[in-house]
Amino acid sequence: MRREEYLYTLTEQIRCKMARGTIEQEINDHIEDQKAEFLSEGMSQTEAEEAAVAKAEAEAQAAEAAAQSVASGQEVIDYACQFIGNPYVWGGTSLTDGADCSGFVQSVYAHFGISLPRTSYEQRSAGYEVSYEDAQPGDLILYEGHVGLYIGNDQIVNAMNEDQGIGISSATYTNIVAVRRIY
Repeated sequence: MRREEYLYTLTEQIRCKMARGTIEQEINDHIEDQKAEFLSEGMSQTEAEEAAVAKAEAEAQAAEAAAQSVASGQEVIDYACQFIGNPYVWGGTSLTDGADCSGFVQSVYAHFGISLPRTSYEQRSAGYEVSYEDAQPGDLILYEGHVGLYIGNDQIVNAMNEDQGIGISSATYTNIVAVRRIY
């Protein structure tokens, strides 16, 4: 691998990890917002902290099933990002020797025992539909003739083309036709 290719691959892996890190920051910001709300209601600093923690715990318990889905989707993304920098091969399904967009998605999910159709068109009916606003890591972002895996922060990991191979790109680079949740 040439030095430039190595640096590009390393940069893409760092971008993937940074995009995933935004979720933790959003949770911390939410707790701080809750605390500020309680303080504005006249609670003491200690009472506000305790109330914010109690509310966060209650929200976490209420969202346990959703949290498990996010964790499952995050596992998919963690696995998929290992292949950043590998080649794009039209019609391919090999994560190491080369895959096209739908072959990449199919092979990543196959690692977790989940069978998906072969083409991006067929993958539009896999799982169930969610809105882009509700997209979570691991969701399929489908376009006309293309598919990628949502990693968060408006980005996808996908098999882009022969020049770029597997990498990260903007999820909104063109019109999204469907978002599908598999897990």
